[in-house]
Amino acid sequence: MHIQSGARNDKGLIAFTPITTLPHGDEAATSTLTDLGPSHFAALRANIVQLEGDVEQLRAERNRLAERQARIMELLGTSQPERLLHDIRNILNERQLLRTLMETES
Repeated sequence: MHIQSGARNDKGLIAFTPITTLPHGDEAATSTLTDLGPSHFAALRANIVQLEGDVEQLRAERNRLAERQARIMELLGTSQPERLLHDIRNILNERQLLRTLMETES
């Protein structure tokens, strides 16, 4: 299966569209390496270059998200990434409780 990169989605993440056939059709899928000519190798090289670029973008995005996660963990005072959602829910629940208490006192 060949993967074709796409545009970024509404969350800023790169969307990928799988392609079930090779770019040159079904006959290329049954070819052997000796049957492939220079144009096929050039196309394969172009795909590799595109994939390498996609990998670099994904690595940069992963690093950016890891840095954001580290900053959130620091703000929340947690050292376990698995507890982030739990801690955020607790904060939101406490905020709602404080709002409710403020409304009942006024």
